Amino acid sequence: MTKSLAQLKLDAANAGWPWPITHPNDERAMLDGCYPDFAAAEHVRGFYLDCLCIPAPGGGVQPFVLLDWWYRDVLAPVFGWKQKDGRRRYDKAFVTTGKKSGKSTVLSGLPLYMILAQGIHEAEAYATAVDRDQATLIYRKTSEMVRQSPHLRSILKRVDSQKRIVHHGSASFFEAISSDADTADGLNPVLLICDELHEWKDRRFFTKLMYGDIVRAEPLFLMITTAGDDDESIGFEEYEFAKALLDPNDPFYSQSHFACIREAGDEHEWDNPDGWQQANPSIAEGLGNLVKLQSKCDEARKTPRKIREFTRYICNRWVSVIEDPWISPDSWAACGGMIGNHEGESVWLGLDLSAVLDVTALCAAWWAEEGVIDLAWWFWMPKEGIRDKEDRWGVPLRAWVSDSWMIQTPGKSVNYRNIRGLISGLTFDEDGNATRVDGSGLRDKYRIEEIAYDPWNATQLVEDLEQHDGHACVEHRQGYISMNTPCKEFERRIADCELRHGNNPVAKWMISHCIVDQDPAGNIKPNKKKSKHKIDGIVAAVMAAGRAVAGAVHSYRGAGPRSVPA
Repeated sequence: MTKSLAQLKLDAANAGWPWPITHPNDERAMLDGCYPDFAAAEHVRGFYLDCLCIPAPGGGVQPFVLLDWWYRDVLAPVFGWKQKDGRRRYDKAFVTTGKKSGKSTVLSGLPLYMILAQGIHEAEAYATAVDRDQATLIYRKTSEMVRQSPHLRSILKRVDSQKRIVHHGSASFFEAISSDADTADGLNPVLLICDELHEWKDRRFFTKLMYGDIVRAEPLFLMITTAGDDDESIGFEEYEFAKALLDPNDPFYSQSHFACIREAGDEHEWDNPDGWQQANPSIAEGLGNLVKLQSKCDEARKTPRKIREFTRYICNRWVSVIEDPWISPDSWAACGGMIGNHEGESVWLGLDLSAVLDVTALCAAWWAEEGVIDLAWWFWMPKEGIRDKEDRWGVPLRAWVSDSWMIQTPGKSVNYRNIRGLISGLTFDEDGNATRVDGSGLRDKYRIEEIAYDPWNATQLVEDLEQHDGHACVEHRQGYISMNTPCKEFERRIADCELRHGNNPVAKWMISHCIVDQDPAGNIKPNKKKSKHKIDGIVAAVMAAGRAVAGAVHSYRGAGPRSVPA
Protein backbone atom coordinates (compact mmCIF):
# COMPACT_ATOMS: atom_id res chain seq x y z
CA MET A 1 0.00 0.00 0.00
CA THR A 2 1.37 3.43 -0.98
CA LYS A 3 2.04 5.64 2.01
CA SER A 4 0.72 9.18 2.22
CA LEU A 5 3.04 12.16 2.37
CA ALA A 6 2.08 12.71 6.00
CA GLN A 7 3.05 9.13 6.86
CA LEU A 8 6.34 9.42 5.01
CA LYS A 9 7.20 12.57 6.98
CA LEU A 10 6.28 10.82 10.21
CA ASP A 11 8.49 7.86 9.28
CA ALA A 12 11.41 10.24 8.65
CA ALA A 13 10.91 11.90 12.03
CA ASN A 14 10.66 8.55 13.79
CA ALA A 15 13.90 7.48 12.07
CA GLY A 16 15.68 10.46 13.61
CA TRP A 17 15.50 13.21 10.97
CA PRO A 18 15.25 16.29 13.19
CA TRP A 19 14.18 18.95 10.70
CA PRO A 20 10.71 19.54 9.23
CA ILE A 21 10.23 18.65 5.57
CA THR A 22 8.14 21.40 4.00
CA HIS A 23 9.52 22.36 0.60
CA PRO A 24 7.43 21.12 -2.35
CA ASN A 25 10.54 19.66 -4.03
CA ASP A 26 11.36 17.55 -0.95
CA GLU A 27 7.74 16.48 -0.59
CA ARG A 28 7.59 15.40 -4.22
CA ALA A 29 10.93 13.61 -3.86
CA MET A 30 9.52 11.66 -0.90
CA LEU A 31 6.53 10.60 -2.98
CA ASP A 32 9.03 9.45 -5.63
CA GLY A 33 10.73 7.21 -3.07
CA CYS A 34 13.48 9.48 -1.68
CA TYR A 35 14.02 9.67 2.04
CA PRO A 36 16.29 11.47 4.54
CA ASP A 37 18.87 9.31 6.35
CA PHE A 38 20.02 10.98 9.57
CA ALA A 39 22.77 8.39 10.12
CA ALA A 40 24.31 9.30 6.76
CA ALA A 41 24.20 13.00 7.63
CA GLU A 42 25.80 12.31 11.03
CA HIS A 43 28.51 10.28 9.31
CA VAL A 44 29.78 13.44 7.61
CA ARG A 45 29.69 15.46 10.81
CA GLY A 46 31.44 12.67 12.68
CA PHE A 47 34.25 12.57 10.12
CA TYR A 48 34.87 16.30 10.51
CA LEU A 49 34.83 16.05 14.30
CA ASP A 50 36.91 12.89 14.66
CA CYS A 51 39.38 13.16 11.79
CA LEU A 52 39.92 16.84 10.98
CA CYS A 53 41.57 19.65 12.91
CA ILE A 54 41.51 23.41 12.40
CA PRO A 55 43.51 26.21 14.05
CA ALA A 56 42.30 27.10 17.54
CA PRO A 57 41.67 30.79 18.37
CA GLY A 58 44.36 30.85 21.05
CA GLY A 59 46.92 28.86 19.07
CA GLY A 60 47.36 25.18 18.39
CA VAL A 61 44.60 23.11 16.85
CA GLN A 62 41.13 21.92 17.77
CA PRO A 63 38.65 19.36 16.40
CA PHE A 64 36.62 20.60 13.44
CA VAL A 65 33.15 21.26 14.84
CA LEU A 66 30.90 22.24 11.96
CA LEU A 67 28.83 25.38 12.45
CA ASP A 68 25.20 24.46 12.91
CA TRP A 69 23.97 26.13 9.74
CA TRP A 70 26.65 24.60 7.53
CA TYR A 71 25.65 21.19 8.84
CA ARG A 72 21.87 21.68 8.97
CA ASP A 73 21.39 23.60 5.72
CA VAL A 74 24.14 22.20 3.48
CA LEU A 75 26.02 19.03 4.45
CA ALA A 76 23.18 17.17 6.16
CA PRO A 77 20.75 17.43 3.22
CA VAL A 78 23.43 16.91 0.56
CA PHE A 79 24.75 13.72 2.17
CA GLY A 80 21.66 12.67 4.13
CA TRP A 81 18.97 12.54 1.47
CA LYS A 82 18.85 9.19 -0.36
CA GLN A 83 17.20 7.79 -3.45
CA LYS A 84 14.94 4.75 -3.28
CA ASP A 85 17.93 2.46 -3.97
CA GLY A 86 20.00 3.95 -1.15
CA ARG A 87 22.31 6.09 -3.26
CA ARG A 88 22.60 9.80 -2.53
CA ARG A 89 19.73 11.84 -3.91
CA TYR A 90 21.82 14.86 -4.97
CA ASP A 91 24.56 14.78 -7.57
CA LYS A 92 24.68 18.54 -8.18
CA ALA A 93 24.68 21.28 -5.54
CA PHE A 94 24.80 25.07 -5.71
CA VAL A 95 25.69 27.03 -2.57
CA THR A 96 26.08 30.80 -2.29
CA THR A 97 26.83 32.79 0.84
CA GLY A 98 28.45 36.08 1.81
CA LYS A 99 32.18 36.62 2.25
CA LYS A 100 33.95 35.24 5.32
CA SER A 101 31.34 32.60 6.08
CA GLY A 102 33.92 29.83 6.46
CA LYS A 103 33.12 28.22 3.11
CA SER A 104 36.73 27.51 2.12
CA THR A 105 37.41 25.79 5.43
CA VAL A 106 34.26 23.66 5.20
CA LEU A 107 34.95 22.76 1.58
CA SER A 108 38.51 21.77 2.39
CA GLY A 109 37.32 18.84 4.46
CA LEU A 110 35.08 17.34 1.76
CA PRO A 111 37.81 15.92 -0.51
CA LEU A 112 39.24 13.98 2.43
CA TYR A 113 35.81 12.66 3.33
CA MET A 114 35.17 11.52 -0.23
CA ILE A 115 38.48 9.70 -0.75
CA LEU A 116 38.69 8.20 2.75
CA ALA A 117 35.22 7.66 4.24
CA GLN A 118 33.05 6.55 1.33
CA GLY A 119 34.72 3.19 0.67
CA ILE A 120 35.38 4.06 -2.98
CA HIS A 121 38.35 2.54 -4.77
CA GLU A 122 40.21 4.88 -7.12
CA ALA A 123 38.21 7.88 -6.01
CA GLU A 124 39.12 11.18 -7.66
CA ALA A 125 38.30 14.48 -5.97
CA TYR A 126 39.04 17.87 -7.51
CA ALA A 127 38.88 21.51 -6.55
CA THR A 128 38.84 23.87 -9.49
CA ALA A 129 38.53 27.58 -10.05
CA VAL A 130 39.17 30.23 -12.69
CA ASP A 131 42.88 30.23 -11.98
CA ARG A 132 45.25 27.89 -10.19
CA ASP A 133 45.81 30.33 -7.32
CA GLN A 134 42.11 30.29 -6.42
CA ALA A 135 41.92 26.50 -6.67
CA THR A 136 45.06 26.25 -4.56
CA LEU A 137 43.34 28.02 -1.65
CA ILE A 138 41.25 24.92 -0.96
CA TYR A 139 44.22 22.63 -1.52
CA ARG A 140 46.34 24.53 1.00
CA LYS A 141 43.65 24.27 3.67
CA THR A 142 43.13 20.57 2.94
CA SER A 143 46.88 19.96 3.01
CA GLU A 144 47.14 21.78 6.33
CA MET A 145 44.39 19.59 7.80
CA VAL A 146 46.44 16.55 6.80
CA ARG A 147 49.61 18.02 8.28
CA GLN A 148 47.92 18.76 11.61
CA SER A 149 46.59 15.20 12.02
CA PRO A 150 49.10 12.43 12.88
CA HIS A 151 46.63 9.80 11.65
CA LEU A 152 45.99 11.50 8.30
CA ARG A 153 49.72 12.11 7.84
CA SER A 154 50.30 8.38 8.24
CA ILE A 155 47.89 7.35 5.47
CA LEU A 156 48.04 10.27 3.04
CA LYS A 157 50.89 11.66 0.96
CA ARG A 158 50.94 15.36 0.12
CA VAL A 159 52.56 16.31 -3.19
CA ASP A 160 52.55 20.10 -2.97
CA SER A 161 54.31 20.58 -6.31
CA GLN A 162 51.32 18.93 -8.03
CA LYS A 163 48.71 20.25 -5.58
CA ARG A 164 47.76 16.62 -4.96
CA ILE A 165 47.02 14.47 -1.90
CA VAL A 166 47.19 10.71 -2.45
CA HIS A 167 45.71 7.78 -0.52
CA HIS A 168 47.68 4.79 -1.76
CA GLY A 169 45.54 2.32 0.16
CA SER A 170 42.58 2.93 -2.15
CA ALA A 171 44.46 4.41 -5.11
CA SER A 172 42.49 7.60 -4.53
CA PHE A 173 43.57 11.23 -4.67
CA PHE A 174 42.54 14.87 -4.37
CA GLU A 175 43.94 17.52 -6.72
CA ALA A 176 43.52 21.24 -7.37
CA ILE A 177 43.20 22.21 -11.04
CA SER A 178 42.54 25.44 -12.91
CA SER A 179 40.16 26.26 -15.75
CA ASP A 180 42.39 25.07 -18.56
CA ALA A 181 40.04 23.25 -20.92
CA ASP A 182 42.70 20.63 -21.77
CA THR A 183 42.86 19.44 -18.15
CA ALA A 184 39.14 18.61 -18.03
CA ASP A 185 39.40 15.67 -20.44
CA GLY A 186 39.71 12.30 -18.77
CA LEU A 187 38.55 13.34 -15.32
CA ASN A 188 36.34 10.85 -13.50
CA PRO A 189 35.48 12.60 -10.25
CA VAL A 190 33.47 11.44 -7.28
CA LEU A 191 33.72 15.04 -6.04
CA LEU A 192 34.22 18.18 -8.07
CA ILE A 193 34.27 21.53 -6.27
CA CYS A 194 33.88 24.60 -8.50
CA ASP A 195 34.86 27.58 -6.38
CA GLU A 196 33.82 31.23 -6.91
CA LEU A 197 31.61 30.39 -9.86
CA HIS A 198 30.79 34.07 -10.43
CA GLU A 199 34.26 34.48 -11.98
CA TRP A 200 33.88 31.63 -14.48
CA LYS A 201 33.79 32.56 -18.18
CA ASP A 202 34.94 29.40 -19.96
CA ARG A 203 31.77 27.43 -20.77
CA ARG A 204 33.73 24.78 -22.66
CA PHE A 205 35.70 23.86 -19.55
CA PHE A 206 32.60 24.02 -17.34
CA THR A 207 30.64 21.73 -19.65
CA LYS A 208 33.43 19.17 -19.75
CA LEU A 209 33.52 19.15 -15.97
CA MET A 210 29.75 18.81 -15.68
CA TYR A 211 29.68 15.65 -17.80
CA GLY A 212 32.90 14.12 -16.49
CA ASP A 213 31.22 12.27 -13.60
CA ILE A 214 28.47 10.41 -15.45
CA VAL A 215 30.07 6.96 -14.99
CA ARG A 216 30.28 7.32 -11.20
CA ALA A 217 27.53 5.77 -9.07
CA GLU A 218 27.40 8.67 -6.58
CA PRO A 219 29.20 11.73 -7.92
CA LEU A 220 28.87 15.20 -6.39
CA PHE A 221 29.32 18.34 -8.48
CA LEU A 222 29.48 21.14 -5.91
CA MET A 223 29.36 24.76 -7.07
CA ILE A 224 29.99 27.45 -4.49
CA THR A 225 30.27 31.19 -4.89
CA THR A 226 29.64 34.65 -3.59
CA ALA A 227 27.48 37.00 -5.66
CA GLY A 228 28.87 38.49 -8.86
CA ASP A 229 28.20 41.37 -11.23
CA ASP A 230 27.85 39.69 -14.62
CA ASP A 231 24.36 38.50 -15.49
CA GLU A 232 25.70 36.64 -18.52
CA SER A 233 28.14 34.53 -16.49
CA ILE A 234 27.94 30.83 -15.68
CA GLY A 235 27.57 31.75 -12.03
CA PHE A 236 24.47 33.88 -12.61
CA GLU A 237 22.95 31.20 -14.82
CA GLU A 238 23.34 28.64 -12.02
CA TYR A 239 22.09 31.17 -9.47
CA GLU A 240 18.90 31.71 -11.48
CA PHE A 241 18.47 27.93 -11.77
CA ALA A 242 18.84 27.61 -7.99
CA LYS A 243 16.37 30.44 -7.36
CA ALA A 244 13.77 28.68 -9.45
CA LEU A 245 14.46 25.43 -7.64
CA LEU A 246 13.96 27.04 -4.22
CA ASP A 247 10.86 29.05 -5.14
CA PRO A 248 7.93 27.13 -3.62
CA ASN A 249 5.59 28.77 -6.14
CA ASP A 250 7.67 27.70 -9.13
CA PRO A 251 6.48 24.40 -10.61
CA PHE A 252 10.05 23.52 -11.64
CA TYR A 253 11.19 20.28 -10.03
CA SER A 254 14.50 18.44 -9.91
CA GLN A 255 15.08 15.48 -7.66
CA SER A 256 18.86 15.48 -8.03
CA HIS A 257 19.72 19.20 -7.73
CA PHE A 258 20.37 20.85 -4.37
CA ALA A 259 20.42 24.60 -3.78
CA CYS A 260 21.25 26.79 -0.79
CA ILE A 261 21.11 30.57 -1.27
CA ARG A 262 22.01 32.82 1.62
CA GLU A 263 21.48 36.47 0.70
CA ALA A 264 19.99 39.57 2.29
CA GLY A 265 16.24 39.46 1.78
CA ASP A 266 14.43 42.02 -0.35
CA GLU A 267 12.84 43.40 2.80
CA HIS A 268 16.23 44.67 4.01
CA GLU A 269 18.24 47.60 2.71
CA TRP A 270 21.92 46.98 2.03
CA ASP A 271 22.93 48.70 5.30
CA ASN A 272 20.64 46.64 7.57
CA PRO A 273 22.61 44.24 9.85
CA ASP A 274 19.73 41.77 9.75
CA GLY A 275 20.36 41.36 6.04
CA TRP A 276 24.08 40.79 6.63
CA GLN A 277 23.29 37.87 8.91
CA GLN A 278 20.86 36.43 6.39
CA ALA A 279 23.66 36.45 3.82
CA ASN A 280 26.20 35.06 6.27
CA PRO A 281 24.62 32.90 8.99
CA SER A 282 28.11 32.25 10.37
CA ILE A 283 27.99 35.69 12.00
CA ALA A 284 25.30 34.54 14.42
CA GLU A 285 27.51 31.59 15.36
CA GLY A 286 30.50 33.73 16.24
CA LEU A 287 32.37 33.76 12.93
CA GLY A 288 32.48 37.40 11.93
CA ASN A 289 32.32 40.76 13.62
CA LEU A 290 29.28 43.01 13.33
CA VAL A 291 31.28 45.97 14.65
CA LYS A 292 33.77 45.65 11.78
CA LEU A 293 30.96 45.21 9.28
CA GLN A 294 29.27 48.33 10.59
CA SER A 295 32.52 50.21 10.12
CA LYS A 296 32.74 48.93 6.53
CA CYS A 297 29.12 49.96 6.01
CA ASP A 298 29.77 53.49 7.26
CA GLU A 299 32.75 53.74 4.92
CA ALA A 300 30.70 52.44 1.99
CA ARG A 301 28.03 55.14 2.37
CA LYS A 302 30.51 57.69 1.01
CA THR A 303 30.88 56.22 -2.49
CA PRO A 304 28.49 54.30 -4.78
CA ARG A 305 31.33 51.97 -5.79
CA LYS A 306 31.78 50.81 -2.21
CA ILE A 307 28.04 50.42 -1.76
CA ARG A 308 28.09 48.06 -4.73
CA GLU A 309 30.97 46.11 -3.22
CA PHE A 310 29.27 45.91 0.17
CA THR A 311 25.98 44.84 -1.42
CA ARG A 312 27.74 42.14 -3.38
CA TYR A 313 30.17 40.71 -0.84
CA ILE A 314 28.39 41.27 2.48
CA CYS A 315 24.71 41.15 1.44
CA ASN A 316 25.57 38.52 -1.19
CA ARG A 317 23.32 40.12 -3.77
CA TRP A 318 24.11 40.05 -7.46
CA VAL A 319 24.59 43.61 -8.61
CA SER A 320 23.54 45.06 -11.92
CA VAL A 321 25.93 45.22 -14.84
CA ILE A 322 24.77 48.84 -15.20
CA GLU A 323 27.02 50.42 -12.65
CA ASP A 324 26.41 53.36 -10.39
CA PRO A 325 28.62 56.44 -10.76
CA TRP A 326 31.96 56.25 -9.01
CA ILE A 327 31.37 59.33 -6.83
CA SER A 328 27.96 60.19 -5.40
CA PRO A 329 26.52 63.65 -6.16
CA ASP A 330 26.30 64.46 -2.44
CA SER A 331 29.97 63.62 -1.84
CA TRP A 332 31.02 65.75 -4.81
CA ALA A 333 28.83 68.66 -3.71
CA ALA A 334 30.36 68.56 -0.23
CA CYS A 335 33.74 69.41 -1.80
CA GLY A 336 32.42 72.45 -3.63
CA GLY A 337 34.28 75.14 -1.71
CA MET A 338 35.87 77.93 -3.72
CA ILE A 339 39.54 77.50 -4.45
CA GLY A 340 42.04 80.10 -3.33
CA ASN A 341 44.59 82.28 -5.10
CA HIS A 342 47.68 80.14 -5.66
CA GLU A 343 49.72 82.57 -7.70
CA GLY A 344 53.42 81.86 -7.34
CA GLU A 345 52.85 78.41 -5.87
CA SER A 346 53.68 74.96 -7.15
CA VAL A 347 51.10 73.39 -9.44
CA TRP A 348 50.72 69.92 -10.92
CA LEU A 349 48.88 69.55 -14.22
CA GLY A 350 46.92 66.60 -15.60
CA LEU A 351 46.26 66.50 -19.33
CA ASP A 352 43.74 64.23 -21.09
CA LEU A 353 43.70 65.00 -24.79
CA SER A 354 40.94 62.56 -25.70
CA ALA A 355 39.87 62.86 -29.35
CA VAL A 356 40.36 66.16 -31.16
CA LEU A 357 36.67 66.17 -32.16
CA ASP A 358 35.48 66.10 -28.54
CA VAL A 359 36.30 67.63 -25.19
CA THR A 360 39.94 68.02 -24.23
CA ALA A 361 40.73 68.68 -20.57
CA LEU A 362 43.55 70.16 -18.52
CA CYS A 363 43.37 70.14 -14.73
CA ALA A 364 45.57 71.96 -12.23
CA ALA A 365 46.14 70.81 -8.66
CA TRP A 366 47.54 72.95 -5.84
CA TRP A 367 48.12 72.22 -2.18
CA ALA A 368 46.02 74.45 0.05
CA GLU A 369 45.60 74.77 3.80
CA GLU A 370 45.24 71.74 6.08
CA GLY A 371 46.34 69.31 3.39
CA VAL A 372 43.42 70.10 1.05
CA ILE A 373 44.00 69.95 -2.72
CA ASP A 374 42.42 72.66 -4.89
CA LEU A 375 41.47 71.82 -8.47
CA ALA A 376 40.78 74.01 -11.50
CA TRP A 377 40.03 73.00 -15.10
CA TRP A 378 40.29 74.23 -18.65
CA PHE A 379 38.10 72.51 -21.22
CA TRP A 380 38.34 72.89 -25.00
CA MET A 381 35.52 72.09 -27.42
CA PRO A 382 35.44 72.57 -31.23
CA LYS A 383 32.76 74.99 -32.39
CA GLU A 384 31.51 72.86 -35.27
CA GLY A 385 29.04 70.27 -34.04
CA ILE A 386 28.66 71.80 -30.60
CA ARG A 387 24.87 72.19 -30.93
CA ASP A 388 24.49 68.55 -31.97
CA LYS A 389 26.57 67.39 -29.01
CA GLU A 390 24.58 69.67 -26.73
CA ASP A 391 21.39 67.88 -27.82
CA ARG A 392 22.90 64.40 -27.57
CA TRP A 393 24.61 64.93 -24.23
CA GLY A 394 21.81 67.00 -22.69
CA VAL A 395 24.11 69.69 -21.28
CA PRO A 396 24.40 73.46 -22.01
CA LEU A 397 27.74 73.48 -23.83
CA ARG A 398 27.22 76.91 -25.40
CA ALA A 399 26.21 78.41 -22.05
CA TRP A 400 29.38 76.99 -20.53
CA VAL A 401 31.35 78.66 -23.31
CA SER A 402 29.58 81.97 -22.64
CA ASP A 403 30.29 81.67 -18.90
CA SER A 404 33.98 80.84 -19.54
CA TRP A 405 33.76 77.31 -18.12
CA MET A 406 34.71 75.97 -21.55
CA ILE A 407 36.90 77.29 -24.37
CA GLN A 408 35.45 77.04 -27.86
CA THR A 409 37.92 76.54 -30.69
CA PRO A 410 37.25 77.17 -34.40
CA GLY A 411 36.61 74.36 -36.83
CA LYS A 412 35.85 70.69 -36.35
CA SER A 413 38.68 69.81 -33.99
CA VAL A 414 40.69 71.08 -31.05
CA ASN A 415 44.12 72.25 -32.15
CA TYR A 416 46.57 71.19 -29.47
CA ARG A 417 48.41 74.49 -29.90
CA ASN A 418 45.64 75.99 -27.77
CA ILE A 419 46.75 73.82 -24.86
CA ARG A 420 50.42 74.51 -25.36
CA GLY A 421 49.68 78.23 -25.63
CA LEU A 422 47.79 78.29 -22.32
CA ILE A 423 50.47 76.36 -20.47
CA SER A 424 53.53 78.09 -21.89
CA GLY A 425 52.16 81.56 -22.73
CA LEU A 426 52.44 81.33 -26.51
CA THR A 427 50.55 82.53 -29.55
CA PHE A 428 50.88 81.03 -33.04
CA ASP A 429 50.75 82.48 -36.53
CA GLU A 430 49.14 80.74 -39.50
CA ASP A 431 52.31 78.76 -40.16
CA GLY A 432 52.43 77.47 -36.59
CA ASN A 433 55.34 79.61 -35.47
CA ALA A 434 55.22 80.37 -31.76
CA THR A 435 55.62 83.76 -30.11
CA ARG A 436 56.12 84.14 -26.37
CA VAL A 437 53.64 86.46 -24.63
CA ASP A 438 54.85 87.26 -21.15
CA GLY A 439 52.28 86.96 -18.39
CA SER A 440 49.75 85.02 -20.43
CA GLY A 441 50.61 81.41 -19.57
CA LEU A 442 50.21 79.21 -16.53
CA ARG A 443 53.99 79.08 -16.29
CA ASP A 444 53.97 82.86 -15.65
CA LYS A 445 51.55 82.56 -12.71
CA TYR A 446 52.60 79.28 -11.08
CA ARG A 447 55.59 76.99 -10.66
CA ILE A 448 54.68 74.07 -12.90
CA GLU A 449 56.20 71.03 -11.22
CA GLU A 450 54.95 68.36 -13.61
CA ILE A 451 52.53 67.78 -16.45
CA ALA A 452 51.03 64.28 -16.22
CA TYR A 453 49.58 63.10 -19.52
CA ASP A 454 47.79 60.15 -21.06
CA PRO A 455 50.22 59.05 -23.81
CA TRP A 456 47.43 58.38 -26.32
CA ASN A 457 47.82 60.85 -29.22
CA ALA A 458 50.12 63.07 -27.15
CA THR A 459 53.52 62.50 -28.76
CA GLN A 460 53.91 65.80 -30.64
CA LEU A 461 52.42 68.04 -27.95
CA VAL A 462 54.56 66.46 -25.22
CA GLU A 463 57.66 66.81 -27.37
CA ASP A 464 56.93 70.53 -27.81
CA LEU A 465 56.20 71.05 -24.10
CA GLU A 466 59.41 69.28 -23.09
CA GLN A 467 61.96 70.19 -25.74
CA HIS A 468 60.80 73.65 -26.73
CA ASP A 469 59.10 74.94 -23.57
CA GLY A 470 61.19 73.20 -20.90
CA HIS A 471 58.40 71.53 -18.91
CA ALA A 472 58.74 68.25 -17.01
CA CYS A 473 56.17 65.87 -18.53
CA VAL A 474 55.30 62.55 -16.91
CA GLU A 475 53.65 59.76 -18.87
CA HIS A 476 50.64 58.50 -16.92
CA ARG A 477 49.23 55.33 -18.43
CA GLN A 478 45.57 54.50 -17.93
CA GLY A 479 45.79 50.88 -16.76
CA TYR A 480 45.11 49.49 -13.31
CA ILE A 481 48.74 49.69 -12.18
CA SER A 482 49.08 53.40 -12.93
CA MET A 483 45.55 54.54 -12.07
CA ASN A 484 44.65 52.54 -8.96
CA THR A 485 46.60 54.53 -6.36
CA PRO A 486 45.64 58.02 -7.62
CA CYS A 487 42.00 56.93 -8.11
CA LYS A 488 41.71 55.61 -4.57
CA GLU A 489 43.43 58.70 -3.18
CA PHE A 490 41.03 60.90 -5.18
CA GLU A 491 38.10 58.89 -3.85
CA ARG A 492 39.34 59.14 -0.27
CA ARG A 493 39.90 62.88 -0.48
CA ILE A 494 36.38 63.42 -1.76
CA ALA A 495 34.94 61.25 1.01
CA ASP A 496 36.94 63.19 3.62
CA CYS A 497 36.38 66.63 2.01
CA GLU A 498 40.12 67.08 1.42
CA LEU A 499 39.59 68.32 -2.12
CA ARG A 500 37.95 71.49 -3.50
CA HIS A 501 36.68 71.86 -7.04
CA GLY A 502 35.09 75.31 -7.01
CA ASN A 503 31.73 73.98 -8.25
CA ASN A 504 32.92 73.73 -11.82
CA PRO A 505 29.74 72.71 -13.72
CA VAL A 506 31.59 70.80 -16.46
CA ALA A 507 33.45 68.72 -13.89
CA LYS A 508 30.18 68.17 -12.02
CA TRP A 509 28.58 66.83 -15.19
CA MET A 510 31.52 64.52 -15.86
CA ILE A 511 31.76 63.12 -12.33
CA SER A 512 28.01 62.40 -12.35
CA HIS A 513 28.42 59.55 -14.82
CA CYS A 514 32.05 58.50 -14.29
CA ILE A 515 32.26 54.70 -13.96
CA VAL A 516 35.29 52.81 -12.69
CA ASP A 517 36.34 49.26 -13.46
CA GLN A 518 37.71 46.96 -10.76
CA ASP A 519 39.96 43.95 -11.32
CA PRO A 520 39.96 40.80 -9.13
CA ALA A 521 42.70 42.30 -6.94
CA GLY A 522 40.53 45.34 -6.11
CA ASN A 523 42.43 47.82 -8.29
CA ILE A 524 40.31 50.48 -9.99
CA LYS A 525 40.51 52.78 -12.99
CA PRO A 526 38.04 55.04 -14.85
CA ASN A 527 36.27 53.42 -17.80
CA LYS A 528 35.46 55.85 -20.59
CA LYS A 529 33.49 53.29 -22.57
CA LYS A 530 31.14 52.39 -19.71
CA SER A 531 30.67 55.99 -18.66
CA LYS A 532 27.61 57.46 -20.34
CA HIS A 533 29.27 60.70 -21.47
CA LYS A 534 32.65 62.43 -21.36
CA ILE A 535 34.87 62.01 -18.27
CA ASP A 536 38.10 63.55 -19.59
CA GLY A 537 38.14 66.23 -16.91
CA ILE A 538 37.92 63.63 -14.14
CA VAL A 539 40.75 61.58 -15.62
CA ALA A 540 42.84 64.77 -15.83
CA ALA A 541 41.97 65.61 -12.21
CA VAL A 542 42.93 62.14 -10.96
CA MET A 543 46.32 62.48 -12.67
CA ALA A 544 46.93 66.03 -11.42
CA ALA A 545 45.95 65.31 -7.83
CA GLY A 546 47.84 62.03 -7.89
CA ARG A 547 51.05 63.72 -9.02
CA ALA A 548 50.58 66.45 -6.41
CA VAL A 549 50.38 63.82 -3.67
CA ALA A 550 53.36 61.97 -5.12
CA GLY A 551 55.39 65.17 -5.48
CA ALA A 552 58.41 65.98 -3.35
CA VAL A 553 57.09 69.27 -1.91
CA HIS A 554 53.93 71.30 -1.68
CA SER A 555 53.01 74.73 -0.42
CA TYR A 556 50.45 75.80 2.11
CA ARG A 557 49.60 79.42 1.52
CA GLY A 558 51.88 81.50 3.67
CA ALA A 559 53.66 78.46 5.06
CA GLY A 560 56.32 77.67 2.47
CA PRO A 561 57.41 74.24 1.21
CA ARG A 562 56.62 71.18 3.32
CA SER A 563 56.86 67.43 2.81
CA VAL A 564 53.83 65.83 1.25
CA PRO A 565 51.72 64.11 3.93
CA ALA A 566 51.74 60.30 3.84
